[in-house]
Amino acid sequence: MGGFSGSATQEQVIAKSASSVTNPLDANENILATITLPPLQANSVIKLRYIGTKTGTNTITLRARLGGIGGTIHSSMAMASPITTNESRDIYNRGATNSQISHALGTAPFGTSAVAITTGAIETSVSTTLVITAQQNSFSVSASEVVKLEAYSVSVVY
Repeated sequence: MGGFSGSATQEQVIAKSASSVTNPLDANENILATITLPPLQANSVIKLRYIGTKTGTNTITLRARLGGIGGTIHSSMAMASPITTNESRDIYNRGATNSQISHALGTAPFGTSAVAITTGAIETSVSTTLVITAQQNSFSVSASEVVKLEAYSVSVVY
């Protein structure tokens, strides 16, 4: 009988929350969650899942950025009418700790797309952050336009 030979893959939950966070009533891109990621390896995968809701009829965009508020956008979901979104996005280190790819922005996380993949160059050999943000269309800032981050989870595959 033989045993396992090769390298093992490990998945670790980094952060999770089911406490809703409401976006402020302004037109800024506001951080609703900040997740501190540990140092990653050359082929690590960040698995992001989140649920967002909104009221009103004007567009509000939920985003996820690797590298903080000024980092690479790897998820961008524009929500135009009262809606719930359940986003799933995998961000892959592409053979190096400073090269990432993910599925095309503004598209469903699974399936085909005519839009190019998203690429990034955030250094992940050291701890970095992943933020989930919300931004209201500047014309829609009113009490009837509410967006919430309802829940999220982030895990890393090494």
